[in-house]
This record gives sequence, C-alpha cells and structure tokens, in this order.
Amino acid sequence: MKWSTLFILLLTGTSKEWKLEKNVDGIKAFTLDIGKPFKKLKITAPFKASLDKVFAYYFQVSKQSTWMEYIQKSELLKKESDNVWYTRYEISLSL
Repeated sequence: MKWSTLFILLLTGTSKEWKLEKNVDGIKAFTLDIGKPFKKLKITAPFKASLDKVFAYYFQVSKQSTWMEYIQKSELLKKESDNVWYTRYEISLSL
C-alpha cells in the first residue's frame, strides 16, 4: 500500500504563515491567524492506505462521531451531489 497524506482545511482566507501547534505520531496540527478570534486549521496525517480508501472512511458521516473528538453525533442530512452535502453535528465543548 502507498502512503497518502490527507489535508483538512477549515475556513478560507489568504495564506500567511502556518504555525505548528501539535505533532503527535506524525499527525500535525497547524493554525493560521486570519483575524481574531478566527484561525484556519490544517491537519496532516500519514495513512497506510490509498487516498480513495481514506476518503471513503472519512465520508462515512454517521460514523465520524466514533473517531472525531468532541463530536457526540453526526448525520448526513442531504446529499445534493458529490460536492454538496448538508451534515449535522452535535458537539461537546467546555467553555
């Protein structure tokens, strides 16, 4: 199997300089300030699987709560096309 890297980008904006916040077992979390209180988040992680298999696992929305921290429940509400999905997440945050 080949190694693939999955990039998850949340929020959009112009790039400046990414700051490495955490590196655990090759999983790296980067942030980029885009104006308080918002930041972009980028996660990179090595996977010993094809990119197709990684995406197939990731897009099982109903199972994301089993492996994504803070997500109590996740569900796919509507799939309009391969590129447009409506999802619902119940999250637990300590404020």
